[in-house]
Amino acid sequence: MALSMQDCFLRSKSRVRRLSEGDRNTSFLHNMIKVVSHFKAVFSKDNSIVNSGLVEKVIPSMVTAAENSLLIAMPSSDEISATVNQWMVSLLLVQMALAESFFTVTGMLFLLMSSQPFRVFSRVASSLLTSIQTC
Repeated sequence: MALSMQDCFLRSKSRVRRLSEGDRNTSFLHNMIKVVSHFKAVFSKDNSIVNSGLVEKVIPSMVTAAENSLLIAMPSSDEISATVNQWMVSLLLVQMALAESFFTVTGMLFLLMSSQPFRVFSRVASSLLTSIQTC
């Protein structure tokens, strides 16, 4: 009984204090309401992009209108075939260079293997392989 009387007294004292002094979290609550209201206002606006012309004023134009029309135009079939042919020639040259170096190395190894003792061949082959790996 004494505990319930003390509990009742403390509750009434708390209510009186809250009514006279206010809630301690009032500033937090009001700041939170301001933040929520701000973001609601920002995200509920129409998010359309407005062209103010600032980009054209700040960044100089490096390409003329005629050059731009050439750059954005679709390539013709002749241009496409010329580009593909250039790629094919480049690829063929690379393959020929690789094949030539392969046959040169294997030919040298064959000559070394057939004309000299195996122990000399192994030393030369290992030095040749290290030189190939460093290239």
